Amino acid sequence: MGFVQSNSDSCLYISFTGEPFIIDVYEDDILLAGRSTQRMTEVKDELRTQFNVKDMGQVEYFIGVKVQDLDKGMLSKATDESTLFDSEKYQSAFGKLLFLASRTRPDIAFAVGNVAKYTSNPTEQHWKAVKHIFRYLAGTINYGLLYAREESLKCLGYSDSDWTGDLDKRKSTSEYGFLVGGALVSLRSCKQTCVALSTSEAEYMALSSTAQEAV
Repeated sequence: MGFVQSNSDSCLYISFTGEPFIIDVYEDDILLAGRSTQRMTEVKDELRTQFNVKDMGQVEYFIGVKVQDLDKGMLSKATDESTLFDSEKYQSAFGKLLFLASRTRPDIAFAVGNVAKYTSNPTEQHWKAVKHIFRYLAGTINYGLLYAREESLKCLGYSDSDWTGDLDKRKSTSEYGFLVGGALVSLRSCKQTCVALSTSEAEYMALSSTAQEAV
């Protein structure tokens, strides 16, 4: 297609054939930028021949940022205009979820960790997320931890990490779990302290935390 990967940002692909054109790739999201409508159409058609893509039209939101088209250019902002929610009610519900996550429902630990970030200034959207967790709990009310009787109680540890899953600070989340008798005895899901520059680095930091817990 005549695009060259940028030396300063591996997610940017630039073409100077005719009108300058830029392709910005973020995971499975692609942002196209150029002055020529014809060139825009050509690039879209070429992408369709090589990939299964869906044209979302004029950009309005991209990786959590609102983009507004103006006469003089484009304005991007990450302001949250959602309606604020009662913080005391939110914190009370969060406390109940945290108790369950740290006891017999480790399957909600990651979700609870996400809603924890908004306890001081929650919005209606965050409250919907909390209610969604409660609905999940209601539908899985019989879930629990079963410690099976085994001849040999082996301790098994598992480690995992996403990569830059936090859209605000671009930090990754580490998770580990240890099982004895087929049931969980130790679990942690936490944001990494620094920004990982690759999936390998994020996985390595998660593995380091897992090894410390094992020791």
